[in-house]
Amino acid sequence: GKALGAHHSAVRVLLGYFLTIPFALGFRMKWINRHLYSIMSGILLQSFLFREGIVHYAVMIVFTKLLMHTIDRKKQPWIIFVFVMAYSSMLLIYEIVYNYRSPAVGFTYYSVILNCKLSTLGFCYKDGAEVKDYYEAHELRCRIVEMPTFVELFSYSC
Repeated sequence: GKALGAHHSAVRVLLGYFLTIPFALGFRMKWINRHLYSIMSGILLQSFLFREGIVHYAVMIVFTKLLMHTIDRKKQPWIIFVFVMAYSSMLLIYEIVYNYRSPAVGFTYYSVILNCKLSTLGFCYKDGAEVKDYYEAHELRCRIVEMPTFVELFSYSC
């Protein structure tokens, strides 16, 4: 990190971006292999980048899956959205209070991407239960008709 004039966590993030290139080659496989490859490479890269922060990824993903199983499909999107925003806000406030002005790159800045993914998942799953005449062709393709499996959800989120 010192040779580049950057904090070691910023160097890890930069290396992580370059490491994703060879990992992307694994997506040219069969369905289950691709999902398992995505999960394993995602966990390896995230543990390298965020260390213990990946626990928060798992909490958000598992809790979202539980919400999807227990709450009515039409009410899910907003409840999932509120959960992921509240959880990420809590993490960000913690980061501000305890690591203010630290040069370290923490997990919370990247949790925004996970917020977008999980919130979108909730809305697309709700849309999968409805068939409306005014949906555009691209909206119909984005619907999620069946509940994603745990493997699919982790693969999508990693």
